[in-house]
Amino acid sequence: METMGKVAMAIVALVIMRWGWKLLNWVWLKPKRLEKWLRDEGYNSNSCRLLIGDMIELATMMKEGKSKPIPVTHDISIGRVAMHVTMWMETMGKVAMAIVALVIMRWGWKLLNWVWLKPKRLEKWLRDEGYNSNSCRLLIGDMIELATMMKEGKSKPIPVTHDITSYALPFDHHMVSKYGDKSFIWFGPKPRMYIMDPELIKEILLRSDEFKKPYPEPFRDSLIGGLFVTEGHKWIKHRKIITPAFNLQNIKIMFSAISSSCSNMIHKWELLTAGVGSSEIDVWPYIINLAGDVISQTAFGSSYEEGQKIF
Repeated sequence: METMGKVAMAIVALVIMRWGWKLLNWVWLKPKRLEKWLRDEGYNSNSCRLLIGDMIELATMMKEGKSKPIPVTHDISIGRVAMHVTMWMETMGKVAMAIVALVIMRWGWKLLNWVWLKPKRLEKWLRDEGYNSNSCRLLIGDMIELATMMKEGKSKPIPVTHDITSYALPFDHHMVSKYGDKSFIWFGPKPRMYIMDPELIKEILLRSDEFKKPYPEPFRDSLIGGLFVTEGHKWIKHRKIITPAFNLQNIKIMFSAISSSCSNMIHKWELLTAGVGSSEIDVWPYIINLAGDVISQTAFGSSYEEGQKIF
């Protein structure tokens, strides 16, 4: 969960950076590139000014030009043409300013909707459906509280017990204890629901076309692969292949071997902590051996240690 919290914060930061880059590119970088290209082609003009360009200067000169009387001269056609051009340019200047204002308002509205309005609508809908949680907080959600509780949880020794949720997932345990089974948390501006009803979980898994996996990432998906990231027909095909292996009757047969492997690992931990009260154990090597032992016992009928001696 600590890693997921960091990932969520990184995603929020990346989205903000992406929006900021788009805005910077639109108001400054792209105009400067166009200005350089035009000058290279032999065209000249004033230097580009942020957002407004020549609009203020154009509007000022148009206003001054309209205030001057046109003399009676043979060159009156030019004056008339100039007046029409002036009016057209003034109108176009107002249109351009209006477009700039609308674009800025649109981007601002999208940003406001993403960081606040949409999360508040989702929060209201979830509460109407009977789910409870902390109130939505701008951008950060529950990330700070989650990271704090994870840090505190890691500093406490874990007793040899089946009840490890409050140590391994302290924030999730806290939220479920506080708000019940129908609760949710905020990963930045996005809510994540706890689904604890077995029938509801079964329904979600069976309706794979409606419940999609979030945030597809080609690079991540190419590294992980399998059912965790596949969708559609590919997911259905893989699911059919592995379903027989995870049939309930087959799992019941494997249960005694899995339980035996887990008991052996816990017994080793108890021997390490006997007479000490509490001590720090690097569980990673034991978890690796547990995975190997479970596979060896269920697939080949021998322990992982015996297999290591043979091979």
